[in-house]
Amino acid sequence: MAYWHGIYDTETYEAMRANNCTSAQSQECQNIINRIQGLASKLNIYDVYGKCYSNSGKNSMFELYESSSMGMTRVGNEIKAYKKTYTARDYTPFLYKNHPQGKILKEVPPCVYGTPIIEYFNSDVVRKLLHIPDKVQAFDFCTDKITYNIGQKGSQWVYTELQNKYRIIFFSGDTDGAVPTYGSLQWINLLNWEVKEPWRAYFVEGQVAGYIEERSGLTFATVHGAGHMAPQWKRPQTYHLIFNWLKNEKI
Repeated sequence: MAYWHGIYDTETYEAMRANNCTSAQSQECQNIINRIQGLASKLNIYDVYGKCYSNSGKNSMFELYESSSMGMTRVGNEIKAYKKTYTARDYTPFLYKNHPQGKILKEVPPCVYGTPIIEYFNSDVVRKLLHIPDKVQAFDFCTDKITYNIGQKGSQWVYTELQNKYRIIFFSGDTDGAVPTYGSLQWINLLNWEVKEPWRAYFVEGQVAGYIEERSGLTFATVHGAGHMAPQWKRPQTYHLIFNWLKNEKI
């Protein structure tokens, strides 16, 4: 995804292919991966063409910390923290340089417009209006206090179990670097479900809003020019997609 979106060069791409770096763990592959990580490190990985947001102060999205026996301490502009459980870092490892102790995020992923959201949901007024008990912890984007179990099976089997039992829609912002459209299409193709309506564009106000394909038991759609949080940045387009699908109307 990064190569075809112009984030790194052809020489690096060809070197990765020549060294079979999708499965190999050689030092040469590690050097290539480090180069790609360096080139992408200042991008908003959830929207590779979007803005990289930052804030000053304690909620800075580039603030990094080093772990100690009592917790975490700040060390310049780097995050170095011991990781006991799986966090967002494990699902987007390409965001981080290698570190023997691993790293965790503080409050929001790098470059994400998140601090105002954290402040909003942790407001006493908002918590009261949402009837959130005082015993419930503060809202946060990422945490290392939850244990996630990662298995080889993944979640693809869920779609097979749900086929012909429920209508399913899977949509993807096509500038999302964390869960790229290309990767989603790969596992959807592996389902080998019959294509009922071939790939086509859909439109909002006369402009291409994305592309859609109907399969047996699954609607797959892209939201053009949107990242991971498609409803946040492409509201009319995502609204059109979701609500027409819910009403079983033509998209």
